[in-house]
Parts: sequence; C-alpha cells; structure tokens
Amino acid sequence: MREIAETEGRDPNTLDIAFAINIYDDSKEHERRYGGRRVFTGNAEQIASDIREYKKLGVRCVMFGFEVDQASPNVTLEQMQRFAEDIRPLVGE
Repeated sequence: MREIAETEGRDPNTLDIAFAINIYDDSKEHERRYGGRRVFTGNAEQIASDIREYKKLGVRCVMFGFEVDQASPNVTLEQMQRFAEDIRPLVGE
C-alpha cells in the first residue's frame, strides 16, 4: 500500500487501512473443524493478539462479522458481548 501511494504521488501516512473479517469465532469449534487456529479465532488473548498484530501492520479499523443464529439471536448477542467485555479491553487504543 505504501509503495502504491508513493507511486501515485500520495503520502502513505494519510491512508487509513481497514480490514473486514467474517471469521470471528471465540469457541473451539473452528479449531476442531479445521485442525488448527486461524486468525481471529480462539480465546480472548489469541484474538486480541491478532488485532494488535494487524495494528502494527498499519490497520486502523478491523470490522468483524459475527455469526448470526436465526434460531437463537441471543447466541449472536452473547458472542458480541463476550467480544466487548473480554477482548476489547486487551487490545488497548
């Protein structure tokens, strides 16, 4: 991104980089299903660590897609609540 911005005559420091991810899973299901941890899956510290790493790379905004359970919307709300209470405080500003 930095190289492209410079090639186009733009200051790379003026760019804001966002990243959208639909694979957010704070359960062990993803690991069991696929045989290993993927980015933004796992326990609170693992997910917070992934967010911090992306911040170091210059990402200023990460947008998460939470699984929507049509039969039980409370599952989605509980997952969002866990993110807000358990992961967000570990990330910092």
